[in-house]
Amino acid sequence: MAGGALDSEVRLSQAGIFDKVKQHLGEYLERDVSGLTLETPLTMIVPGIDSLQLFEAMLYLEDCFQIKIGDNVLDRVKNVGDLVQLLENSLALKSGTI
Repeated sequence: MAGGALDSEVRLSQAGIFDKVKQHLGEYLERDVSGLTLETPLTMIVPGIDSLQLFEAMLYLEDCFQIKIGDNVLDRVKNVGDLVQLLENSLALKSGTI
């Protein structure tokens, strides 16, 4: 099977997903997000982020990771660690590893 960008995203560890989330959020928000931790609340990713910006950032992450995050699931995501876990699970489901 030929490897591609999707294959490399699917095989990411939790630490790798966290690094990618920081990279993608920084790109999208055009802000320094190097201080993010797994415990950072989503509403505190960057100072002054509003719910629309946060929603759009989640749509951007869906595109980056080539997955779909349901609105009902996203409502339960409170911090960056929850987001990383959600992405990890979604990528595993997509690849058929769970």
